[in-house]
Amino acid sequence: MKLSILIPTFERQDLLRQCVEALKASEMPEGTEVLVLCEGRDDGSAGYAAAQGCRAFASEQAVSFSAANNRLAKEASPDADWLLLLNNDCCIQPGFWAALEQMAEAYYDMVGAKLLYPDGRIQHYGKWFTLDGYPFHVLRFQPGDHAEAQAIRAMPDVTFACVAIKRLVWDSLGGLDEGYVNGFEDDDFCMRARERGGQIGVHPGMVAIHKESQTTGLDTANKEVQWQRFQKAWVESGRISWPLGVHQGWRSVT
Repeated sequence: MKLSILIPTFERQDLLRQCVEALKASEMPEGTEVLVLCEGRDDGSAGYAAAQGCRAFASEQAVSFSAANNRLAKEASPDADWLLLLNNDCCIQPGFWAALEQMAEAYYDMVGAKLLYPDGRIQHYGKWFTLDGYPFHVLRFQPGDHAEAQAIRAMPDVTFACVAIKRLVWDSLGGLDEGYVNGFEDDDFCMRARERGGQIGVHPGMVAIHKESQTTGLDTANKEVQWQRFQKAWVESGRISWPLGVHQGWRSVT
């Protein structure tokens, strides 16, 4: 498995340090590259990232989540067969990479992480949809050791705060839709991948601590606008079919 890790960061060197230090402690697969887009004023983040062996890029202007990751993906090594999108407020935990390799061997195309709040409660273990098509986090606020978060699960949707995506899938879909500005771009990507038969799942061993919603410096007050865009594209158009057709269900980790 050849990996490129994409990290957008906005004027928070403290978060970036925690993120990168956790990556180094996680014993990343040999040959993994880390790309960091440092947005906003120069707070030393780019210099820190470069000193840690990352490929650092700078942008004085904050850009959207979609635009930031699309830019980094274009800079990623052509040899990388997986991209890991990683928010700077996420800290990868031990065992993450072995779990991802297992999912790759099981023919998953996208793999979401088990994200925990700093207090150990679940923030994300996949997403599902309400009847009107609004995505929500499964098991949110449940204990980290909840029984239903201890097995591999196929899901229709995952958050992109920490997600591994096959490069072939990313390239074939043209990356993230930059029409979404910090909201629903990950849900849209998952839906487009599913239309082409993409397999999406979560693995209990892919754990990261997530402080949540601290990555971007942009105003997210337009989330309602983003939801209306997603709803028009997927719900009103009928492109989301009910049931969503996740047939693999729960599977043991063995």
